[in-house]
Amino acid sequence: MDAKDGELRVFIVAGEVSGDSMASRFMASLKNLSPFPVRFAGVGGHKMSSEGLKSLFPMEDISVMGIWELLPYLYTIRVKLKETVEAAAKFDPHVVLTVDSKGFSFRFLKQLRARCNQKKLPSPVHFHYVAPSFWAWKGGESRLPGLAEFVDHLLCILPNEAEICRLNGLAATFVGHPVIEDVLEFTSRNKSSALELKVEGNAEDFRSKHAVPSGATVISVLPGSRVQEVTRMLPIFANTVELLKETFPQLMTVVHVASNQDVENYIATVVHKWPVPVILIPGGSTNLKYDAFTVLLPIGFGIEEMEVVILVDVLRRASAEVTVASVEPQLEVEAAGGIKLVADTDILTCSEEIFDLVALPGGMLGSVRLRDCEVLRKINCKQAEEKRLYDAICAAPAVTLLPWGLLRKKKSTCHPAFMDKLPTFWAVKSNIQVSGELTTSRGPGTTFQFALSLVEQLFRESAAKEVGELLCII
Repeated sequence: MDAKDGELRVFIVAGEVSGDSMASRFMASLKNLSPFPVRFAGVGGHKMSSEGLKSLFPMEDISVMGIWELLPYLYTIRVKLKETVEAAAKFDPHVVLTVDSKGFSFRFLKQLRARCNQKKLPSPVHFHYVAPSFWAWKGGESRLPGLAEFVDHLLCILPNEAEICRLNGLAATFVGHPVIEDVLEFTSRNKSSALELKVEGNAEDFRSKHAVPSGATVISVLPGSRVQEVTRMLPIFANTVELLKETFPQLMTVVHVASNQDVENYIATVVHKWPVPVILIPGGSTNLKYDAFTVLLPIGFGIEEMEVVILVDVLRRASAEVTVASVEPQLEVEAAGGIKLVADTDILTCSEEIFDLVALPGGMLGSVRLRDCEVLRKINCKQAEEKRLYDAICAAPAVTLLPWGLLRKKKSTCHPAFMDKLPTFWAVKSNIQVSGELTTSRGPGTTFQFALSLVEQLFRESAAKEVGELLCII
């Protein structure tokens, strides 16, 4: 059917942060493997949206756990369930995939199949990713045959699950645990062997970056990804830390914050009363769990110094690991206003590195020097090809990115003096323009806004707000 239609339509639903992460990886892999263009619709979070999904509604609307906690949201869940079924029917998908969140997912799949049967329409193939924990229930295996009524194939993350499902009449495949993908992603970033399934962050760098005293005891706190569990668990953790601080006078806590706006807002209000110093680690990146986001900021003769200094300062305040690299033979360069800037390293040493973001400052001469650096061109082209963030401000969008072919079919802005150089249809007169992985901005006066936009894209909105308030911008 997908060959006949000339595309593969996939309706996909994830109801919580872990599901959003798994679904986004599935989406990226499917786009690479499918012989046809893939079109997605459904419900998801931040990571799925970065892969092209426009969610029907915020994923947090259905991210509810527990029976008693569900009661206040029952009407909302019913409304969202009906909305999702109707949207799926209208989308006419070839495949439906639900990810975890079995309470919402299974009701959705049941109702969608019933609707197709009632209207005597062909039903799309139903996949569910992450088997329910039947091995933890009394008589759990006996429930598996019932799933076959609305689940055509189960994607299992534990090897024993697939075999048991098949023995009970439910088609199933073991696809591997997502933590393995975390490790593979981390090892690829750090040039480790893929066979070495080992994750090591940089503890020394982390302590330095967050000003952790050498004798401090650090406890990592993982309160959960759904607001109901976080509101339940965080006060318990706080009380425990209160008791521990008498025994460990230099106690600090690291709180991992899931990529859920409700969770972020709640934790931000609670930690102000936390009994010991606290470091918040935003969710959203495998690398950040173990270390930090990495940013490359190249400089050359004639670069705009305000843009360089503001970008480096704001991104480092947000805990990004920023590398300033010179495209010149020497590390010290004279900027547009005569101020001398000293880079951390030269661009050649960065040629094999993987960065979460590459940000190009402007300045007419500086942009030309960046444009003429072949090593930097290759780094940026690879960044765009692998769909990682790349950004430019002032003259750089028109003078540097445009000749490299990196503005193709991308809405962009730049300094007013260079707007006529941009492709007319795609040029936008705005201070900030975000177009997929590309963000562009106008000049020195918009650099703080530009930098906070990059912080938001790397770390989420709450981190940008925190840095903005610290700098008295927000």
